[in-house]
Amino acid sequence: MVCDAAAKLTDEERRKVFDIIESTGWCASLPVYPGAQEAVRELSARADVYIVTTAWHGSPTWCHDRTQWLHDHFGISRQNVIYAWAKHLVQGDIFVDDKPSNVREWCEHFPGGVGFVWNGWLEERNRDMEPLRTQDWGRVIKLV
Repeated sequence: MVCDAAAKLTDEERRKVFDIIESTGWCASLPVYPGAQEAVRELSARADVYIVTTAWHGSPTWCHDRTQWLHDHFGISRQNVIYAWAKHLVQGDIFVDDKPSNVREWCEHFPGGVGFVWNGWLEERNRDMEPLRTQDWGRVIKLV
């Protein structure tokens, strides 16, 4: 995600971006997508919701901040947060991620499931998975 955009930056610009991302508390300052809280509340009423996310290893507080952020904004228990680089190893019925390669790998491992590329701020990068692309929580909720 950030790495794709960082490829277009100079070394100095990239280091400045990474310094910000790796600073204590940055992850906790991330905004919530509009409609996401209501959607997660609705999904949680219908199914077990687990968050599979990747830690930013350069940040000493990323996992703590991310787990707390998920609890504060979505009521997600820390027992329902899974940190994994290999997200495709986490089984489920529906998988939503903003990185097409994660969705592709997950769908290959769990062909009976449904995977969506979330079309958020990385819209251009997601064009290669047009049929599985969404920015519509209603579409995800309807499947559940």
